[in-house]
Amino acid sequence: MKHCSILLLLLALPMALRAQAPVDYRDVGLIVNDNDTVSLAIGQYFALKRALPAKNVIHIRVPARETIVDSEFVSLRAQVEGYLTNSGLADSLNYLVLTKGVPHRVDRGGTGGDLNSKSACVDAELMLILGQWQSHIGMATLVVPPGSVRVHPYYGRAEHYRRKNLIPGSGTPYDMYLVTRLTGLTKAEVLALIDRSGPHTMIDKDSAIFVLDQDPTPIDATYNNNMVTAANTLSQRGWRVLLNRDSVYVTAQRNVLGYASWGSNDNYSGRYTQFARPGNHWSPASIAETYVSTGARNFIPGQTGGQSRIADLFTEG
Repeated sequence: MKHCSILLLLLALPMALRAQAPVDYRDVGLIVNDNDTVSLAIGQYFALKRALPAKNVIHIRVPARETIVDSEFVSLRAQVEGYLTNSGLADSLNYLVLTKGVPHRVDRGGTGGDLNSKSACVDAELMLILGQWQSHIGMATLVVPPGSVRVHPYYGRAEHYRRKNLIPGSGTPYDMYLVTRLTGLTKAEVLALIDRSGPHTMIDKDSAIFVLDQDPTPIDATYNNNMVTAANTLSQRGWRVLLNRDSVYVTAQRNVLGYASWGSNDNYSGRYTQFARPGNHWSPASIAETYVSTGARNFIPGQTGGQSRIADLFTEG
């Protein structure tokens, strides 16, 4: 992720590497919270490591909490939009990268099961700013781009994302920023994440492996089927793949480059792990996801209640 930290898996011989075009981050905006020293430190480190232009760093001042209320988000949004507009970067940036210390969610009332709740993820709301979809911000609505139901038209396209490019077959631009964040349980984990990823990160393809761990009694078989599709695609491209179909919750794998499982939603994870942590050794530039809808609910050390967290995979590496 420019999950938008874009993780470029450059698998090439040294000769080919020298022929690669330079990678730059001129279309990336980095958002840091001046009220949080960790956010500032991460922002400074990322900007240095990725040679980010100084003007692409967006400084805001908001409460250094994971959850904010609507009035605080209104301020956050106004600061980001104001900077993008005044700097002339609004139409040249395609990605926004948030840092640990920038709030995660906006509490506008309602609970997790309330489909009418206007509460939202900060990242998702910022995707829509300064564009044709901005009326959806603060609303309990679903953005459905032309020609699509739930999948954005950029899905599956092998081309560099540009916010102002037209959606194929229509006169409508994508008009969304791709938004992600640099986060983890600690500042040290985030800095390590930056070091383990980025352009020209070399991977040993012979030893790297993708682990796709099904639950044989799933909540929804569609997700298991997705793993089969992914396994077939990866195998066709010459990657090593472990597609597990039985009740064993796979643990202690080496040099894992890609990972997907049901996490604590796996009916058998409790037999093999604590908090559904797989205990893997991870490759540089590795990516992972679990079928746990609350997996990113917090990035606070010591929090073990509820379902498994994606943050615990950062701790593994």
